Amino acid sequence: KNQEIQSLPEAWAKISSAPAEILGLTDRGIIEQGKRADLTIVNRNSEMVEATICEGQITYITGEAANRFCNSTNSQRYAAE
Repeated sequence: KNQEIQSLPEAWAKISSAPAEILGLTDRGIIEQGKRADLTIVNRNSEMVEATICEGQITYITGEAANRFCNSTNSQRYAAE
């Protein structure tokens, strides 16, 4: 069987913006001002899900994402906080 391997952005579009477009959900599927911002953060190297943000709240966090968000010594606030 001939299988084509897609880049992460191409694959992600197939599970985010494409279904939203098909279902007519114009407020979802892409990151843009005024859109709903449920996000999944994927580690580029491991390709593992490291965080999810739903309705502006961190609902799952682990790995490098946890290190960056939770163990930060600077006083910066993140948009999801």
